[in-house]
Amino acid sequence: MNAEGSERAGTFVWPPGPSVSPTPPPSNGTSPSPCAPPHWLDASWPKRPSRAAQAIGEVERVLLGGGAVSLQARAAQLGWRPEPVGGACWRCAESVGAFEVDDTGCASCHGTRPPWARFVRLGVYDALLRDAIHELKFQARRGVGMEMGRLLGQRLGHELRSLELGGGVIVPVPISTRRRLQRGVDHTLVLARGVARGSGLPVRPLLRRRHRPSQLSVPLSGREENVRGSIRAGGRKGPPGEGVVVILDDVRTTGATMRAACRAVMGLGVDRERIWACVAAVRDAPDRAGTPGECGEPGSDAG
Repeated sequence: MNAEGSERAGTFVWPPGPSVSPTPPPSNGTSPSPCAPPHWLDASWPKRPSRAAQAIGEVERVLLGGGAVSLQARAAQLGWRPEPVGGACWRCAESVGAFEVDDTGCASCHGTRPPWARFVRLGVYDALLRDAIHELKFQARRGVGMEMGRLLGQRLGHELRSLELGGGVIVPVPISTRRRLQRGVDHTLVLARGVARGSGLPVRPLLRRRHRPSQLSVPLSGREENVRGSIRAGGRKGPPGEGVVVILDDVRTTGATMRAACRAVMGLGVDRERIWACVAAVRDAPDRAGTPGECGEPGSDAG
């Protein structure tokens, strides 16, 4: 047997061939690294559009602006994919590195008791995800919002299946009537409909909101007070039955809005252990040790 043959017959082969088995994930089901492929998402996503679709998209981009191009097409062009399982703490949704989270959470949430049992996110509020949220929220790009929601719904569905949980409902964090008329879109409701398609859970708008100054216009230290008492249970439908109650919003910064919405649902008689928080993106604190480095840029604001 020649040297090449003996090398192939040995236990070490470089570069590794297709027969080499990948390193199995940890027993808790999280990926071994934040840079690992997000196994909850089909490997074929994002698919590159055909030349004809690219030409149509370019015409739409020139005539209607960048938001006319689908989220998937832009993701394929930029090489963007949602973060893998294990990229964020399951309890508070802060970015974490490998081995920074356990069955009690991470360093950011140890010793706390938030009004939710679990927190699911699609990624960090940055780059393509940030642009998509802006287009939905301020330009009424409903198609982009539905695409983003379907991705988040698939991520949520993966989490539910991994914990062997079945039914539940999606409760969007409401916006005030005045703000909906000003923007021309109820962005969280659009996002919720996309999440419903991706997860199979129905949407139940159980909450109402009084108009207050936008959280974006209020200093971080004043956001808790600004939202206090503004979100309440409303409508004629009673509290949801069995299963998880997923409180959905677009972005989490300080968490004040999410806490207020979760407490309003608890006021309906829903136990905290049944409440999940869910957002498209989280603004990470820029000095968080677990904020992605090689895999992506850190968040743009304090979480």
